[in-house]
Amino acid sequence: SRARLGLLHPFVIENNSLVKLRLSSCNFSHHDLQMLSAAFSHRRNPISIKALDISGNNIVDESIPVIIDICGHCPCLQKLDLSYSRIGSRGFGMLATFLANPFPASRRRSRADRLGHYIRPCLPQLR
Repeated sequence: SRARLGLLHPFVIENNSLVKLRLSSCNFSHHDLQMLSAAFSHRRNPISIKALDISGNNIVDESIPVIIDICGHCPCLQKLDLSYSRIGSRGFGMLATFLANPFPASRRRSRADRLGHYIRPCLPQLR
């Protein structure tokens, strides 16, 4: 999967019209999710992503901070599919905390500066 993510990295960064990304059942490891997060952190058009499907990847609690980081780079994300994951109560607690305050004031300012204007984030719908 690292080779696949290596190929995907420039696509995620450069594709300004990317709206939906489906990466289900890719057997991602924690390291693979970190590589995906790095790609999202360099996106030229972070507002285009509306849906991210990473279902079927056996995501566990330890990977939730990386998932939250990915969501943080997608201010208009509306749907995040984590179905068929192995997320426990600790992971769901982290997700609930993030969803309650997805973009703290300090993060909003830096994001607004980078994008040139304030973008009202859309809260993701978890599946």
